[in-house]
Amino acid sequence: MANDLMGGRVPETRGDRFPTPTAAPRREPGGDGSGLGMMAAPEATAAISAAAWTAAALADRLADYGADERRLAAEQALVAADEDIDAVFRVADGLLIAYADRADGMPRITALYFPGDMVLPGGPDATRGEAIAATVPSRLIAYPLDAVKRACAAEPDIGYALFETACAEISRRLRDEVALRAMTVEERLAAVLLEMGGRIGTPLGTGLEVVLPVTRAQIGSYLNLRSETICRIFARWKRRGWIALRGRRVIELRRPDELRGVIGSAKADS
Repeated sequence: MANDLMGGRVPETRGDRFPTPTAAPRREPGGDGSGLGMMAAPEATAAISAAAWTAAALADRLADYGADERRLAAEQALVAADEDIDAVFRVADGLLIAYADRADGMPRITALYFPGDMVLPGGPDATRGEAIAATVPSRLIAYPLDAVKRACAAEPDIGYALFETACAEISRRLRDEVALRAMTVEERLAAVLLEMGGRIGTPLGTGLEVVLPVTRAQIGSYLNLRSETICRIFARWKRRGWIALRGRRVIELRRPDELRGVIGSAKADS
């Protein structure tokens, strides 16, 4: 089973419980303009319907009703394919993947969850028989479902934001699947490296340094590429001075503009 390959079951115990604040200051949604647009509802006030939420703002509001910390070791499962998610989760550190068994029994990675991303029950993973696991030691903030229900009952705008978040995640997954099928192998690899650079990279000169939270085999599973193909492309980009490799896990994106130029103009790799 893929769950065995990814390192086991959901942890039996949770970390120390966070205190529930009685009057915690709340971040106003939409402070940086990067969040999801609030779904309008007939009974919503003008302020709510016009708001744009960030994941951090939504997490702050949910934390008012209770939150736990959950830690996963590398390759430890958060949830198996046949289990229900017991909370809303926000990735604080590390990386999670969603994966499913292929016909040959090998896991097929279908999604990456970076720090700041939320994992919702009843989302695309739950409907497609996918498991979710950490690839590296990871820390999650868990909002138990009973606390989430209380939050939604007390503040309906939280429910609207969660619904919008789930819809956005499903749309993103569908767009990614369609885009990957249309891309050449070099485009796929450039796109995922740029995403990692933007999400978890550290500025280094005019480029970015990325400590990869996934192996090359896992990148290949996500992009439907063989490890040999990834190594061949990396070697080509290294000769051109676009990237530099340090060991198996550290990659420098020295010329990210060149990688961006690959997307839409790359030739199919034979």
